[in-house]
Amino acid sequence: MRILVKQLKRLGGFVAVVATLAVPSVSVAAEVAVSVEPVWGETLIEVPARFYGLNIGLGTLRTEVPNRPLFERLKPDAVRIMTQRRVDSLKNRVITYPLSTGDQVYDWSELDTLIEYFDQSGAEVYLSLGFGPPDWLFQPSGGGKRTPPARENITTYSRYMADIVKRYAVEKKYRIRRVTVDNEPESVGYSYSDYFLLFNTARDAIKSVAPSVQVGGPVVGYSFWKQSDGSKSAFGASMQKFAQGVTSTDFVDWHVYTKSIKTVTGTVSSARAAFPVGKPFVISELNIDWRFTRDAVAESLRNNTSWDSVAWLSTLFDELPQLGVDQIFYFAWRARTFGLVNPELSEVRPNYYVFWAMTNLLGRHRVPVRVQSSNDIGVIATNDGESRRLFVYNKKNVDKTIEVVSKDRPVRRFLAFSQQWYFNHLTVSGSQAAFPQWVTQRATQRVTVPAGGFVVVEE
Repeated sequence: MRILVKQLKRLGGFVAVVATLAVPSVSVAAEVAVSVEPVWGETLIEVPARFYGLNIGLGTLRTEVPNRPLFERLKPDAVRIMTQRRVDSLKNRVITYPLSTGDQVYDWSELDTLIEYFDQSGAEVYLSLGFGPPDWLFQPSGGGKRTPPARENITTYSRYMADIVKRYAVEKKYRIRRVTVDNEPESVGYSYSDYFLLFNTARDAIKSVAPSVQVGGPVVGYSFWKQSDGSKSAFGASMQKFAQGVTSTDFVDWHVYTKSIKTVTGTVSSARAAFPVGKPFVISELNIDWRFTRDAVAESLRNNTSWDSVAWLSTLFDELPQLGVDQIFYFAWRARTFGLVNPELSEVRPNYYVFWAMTNLLGRHRVPVRVQSSNDIGVIATNDGESRRLFVYNKKNVDKTIEVVSKDRPVRRFLAFSQQWYFNHLTVSGSQAAFPQWVTQRATQRVTVPAGGFVVVEE
């Protein structure tokens, strides 16, 4: 065996090698196709209307969405915005625009512009009310670090949160359905009792000005929640403590970064154990690797933007709605380490196309699918009346052939997202990314699913 052609393509800071191999001519038995049979007349689930969300970075509208067609082509159902400040990281300087510099002192201009754009784009806006309090409410020992407010300032911090919700949900009448009380309290350094007091106080303050807005928490990451006495709780125990420590929550929110599908789905089980009935579940940050510090950023970048991430995200978009998760926010839209696009908006990452397929090509009415003879193939089938489509993803690094079993309609056309196609099209040209094109299918129900990629099949 010898390598005839070697192509080098740069992907978000690392080089991928795609090789075309010359193999001896031998007689090989024909590949057995994986049988895929959608049951079009039945219902599996209805994916919630605002399920597919994106986290928006800390920048202003000028830096986060300078290329609007690139963002708008994704058609996200919702966007999550942190309200504390806007930070534009430019080539030679960093400009910070704090929302508030004192009690009842606000500069709404940058946040107004950002939220107005996303609301007008059709996305539901999901507000994260803090990552620790504003600077003027830090405890004296904070020294510029994120720290909780002093206990006597919790009422003031709660009123600050209510002011934000009142402006956007009541006065501006933007599409604000859900807000969360602070962010990752275990990272900020809250004790259980102080965070639960803050949550209860802030929830009451927000409900007093915007009764219809849902208030949720605990917004914890999949990590330990340490206390000043040295004790700590793992994720499941933290969920239990939150359930017992707050008077009421409208939904349950958390973050998880991991390569393991079982770990992600396990967080749902932990949340369900703490809140067995009646609470919507939101994963407001989801990606493979959370690390962004200098010594780990290269590996984190590879994990989050690797070709393997396609099957990872496809699997979670397949499984999490079936587990009852109401909303997911991929982290993030634009970022070097995490983004669907790089900071310069000059390259799209592989999962840009997974997200696009979910929101542009598939419906929300999912039907059951019988997949025989393989655990390597995953299938999402949607039936919205005249449009019947299959999103078929390949979990392995070799091509797989499927055969679509259908009693009343043949395969009409398909599009394929392969590693080769991606490497040839990852560069943004002007204001647009390239997209895979439909291919008309002729006289066969068989389609090849590229290694690690996906196809969308239409009957």
